[in-house]
Amino acid sequence: MIAPPNDVPIAEILDGPARIGVEIRWRVRLRDHGRCVLAQLAPEIARDESTRRRYVRDVERLVTLGKDTPVLPILALGPAPDPRVPTASPPWRLRPHVHGETLESWLEARAPAPIDEVLELGARLSEAVGALHARRFILGDLQPSDILLAANGQLRFLDVGLRRVHTLSTLTASSILLEGSCYSAPELVHSQAGDPRSDFFSIAVMLWRALTGSLPFGTEPAFLREHQRLPRLQELRPGLPPEIASGLERCLSSRLEERPQCARELVEILRGQRSGRGEPLERVRCQACGAVVRTGLQLCLACGNAVVQFSLRPTNLQEWAGDLAGLELITIRESEEELGRLRDQLELLAARPLPSLNFIVEHEQLYGKDERKRGIALPVRLFEGLPLKTAEALQDHLAEQGFSVRVRSKRHDRRRTAVLWSTFAGLLGLPIAALFLFHTHHAEFLFLPSVIFIAAGPILRLVAPGTYRGWFGSPWGLFEKPNAGPALAQLREAPVALPAADPLLKRLAALLTADAAPDVREQVGELALLVQRLVEHRRAAVREQVEIDLVTEPLERLVSLVERHVHTLLALDRERATLDESAMVRALAASDARREPPAARRQLLEGLDRLRALEDARAALFARLLESASLLRRCIELGLRVRNQDAAYANEFQAALVALEGALGTG
Repeated sequence: MIAPPNDVPIAEILDGPARIGVEIRWRVRLRDHGRCVLAQLAPEIARDESTRRRYVRDVERLVTLGKDTPVLPILALGPAPDPRVPTASPPWRLRPHVHGETLESWLEARAPAPIDEVLELGARLSEAVGALHARRFILGDLQPSDILLAANGQLRFLDVGLRRVHTLSTLTASSILLEGSCYSAPELVHSQAGDPRSDFFSIAVMLWRALTGSLPFGTEPAFLREHQRLPRLQELRPGLPPEIASGLERCLSSRLEERPQCARELVEILRGQRSGRGEPLERVRCQACGAVVRTGLQLCLACGNAVVQFSLRPTNLQEWAGDLAGLELITIRESEEELGRLRDQLELLAARPLPSLNFIVEHEQLYGKDERKRGIALPVRLFEGLPLKTAEALQDHLAEQGFSVRVRSKRHDRRRTAVLWSTFAGLLGLPIAALFLFHTHHAEFLFLPSVIFIAAGPILRLVAPGTYRGWFGSPWGLFEKPNAGPALAQLREAPVALPAADPLLKRLAALLTADAAPDVREQVGELALLVQRLVEHRRAAVREQVEIDLVTEPLERLVSLVERHVHTLLALDRERATLDESAMVRALAASDARREPPAARRQLLEGLDRLRALEDARAALFARLLESASLLRRCIELGLRVRNQDAAYANEFQAALVALEGALGTG
């Protein structure tokens, strides 16, 4: 076993030695620095004088960074007096040991993670890397195992800045292959020169893995990727804004000039302030209160409403030509609760008051003449004149609320008619083909087309399920006649903000009132964000819902605890607002100047005493809120770590399929 350097004042060896890259590392406790990591250049590598000098030079660059950067500081460098001397023992460095989770372990437990969480993590990582670039320090060897997610939310870099030693310390191509990293930019294999854009490549690979659960180019080193096609990120992670997907794909380009040119540009792309091609973008704002909403987030942390983007503007030439869509209600139960829920949803979306919702849900013969005249036959058009994407977004939203709706447009109706006629032709062709088959053995020219025509409907549903959804949901959906009556409502011009749907999310969102103090709003908003992530994760992990419910069973009680704390804090803050400390202090000074008796100042003194008591009570209660919030976060974190293995396999299969298509295309 290799012994640590004897010129380091070690009180206890806690772990090691372990060979990591070109170094041998120990976790030790020192007599004067507490717990540290001791790293020494491997003896066989230290024998090469040029590599030794390069290692010492890189460590000295880390020393010059000081303690005000995200890189953990170097506490000592040895051996003294000059670690470059070839006859001395191998050079070593000492850095503090910090507790926390590495990004590598976070990715293993959480990827694919919620979009907004990944983008915020990527933006903070890019800001930290940009701060180092501003000091002319290029990382070059950034990997998730070198990034520490500290408990206070800060990012710290471990053991970075030694790329040139890792790359050039070996002499054969096979050893370079073994030491290669899938996170390193391809140009680093061919060049020693550092470039900030190489760090953007590493960041993009990590974010790609965080979003999809897989690596964009696999686990191979950079120089083996020259002819490998990059998958489309939006195909692997639906819901990711296209400008952000294209920005990350730019970062992974083999051409440096196509990547973002500075960290600020990458941060703006990840936060939705700039398109993937560099053009500035308007920030997404909540339609209810106007607050800026984090990119990828579906909940406004300022007012608690869900941010829903419905637009009346056509988005392509076909829609400008009049191929707009409508949304139809197919069926509904005849109950006051169901009709009330539908009215509530339509009133949030409609630009004008709704008519009476008297639907004819049974056979018309069961209704009187006057009821049939006043009633609304189903299916009925709810909205019309919508861009197709808006109509489909509305369909998804109402379907989540439990309503049976479908999209209808001229394009849909033309395709529906084509499928109807093809099916009819197939059914008509079958007896003719049977007749020819009875008299001759050459009826294939009629029999096969008939089968194809009959199968056209199911085939088209498989090829384009989004286009044909709603018409093939039932055996008779294809033959339903479209409703030609006027629409019940008109979508309002401005987008709308809908209340949060999940019950626990609603309860937390209701605490984001206008009179809540900023520190309370911050805590509740972040908790609401975590609950939303859990709701989305549970919806995606269908087979793991029982396990998720098991580990998050205390969630409802913790939310109730947070509610009680917040309501008490709001009551304390309202009472504090009635006590003006500065006014009472001025009144006391004036009373002293007038030499009034103590009885005249008693009320003012009692008011100040009450204010101090309220401040103490609030501080203690806010501490309890923080404890409850911490427990709730840990509970949600357990739920988020329950992974859907089937989804992970599906992501890996999709990435492999895209890579195979690319290989066939270039072969």
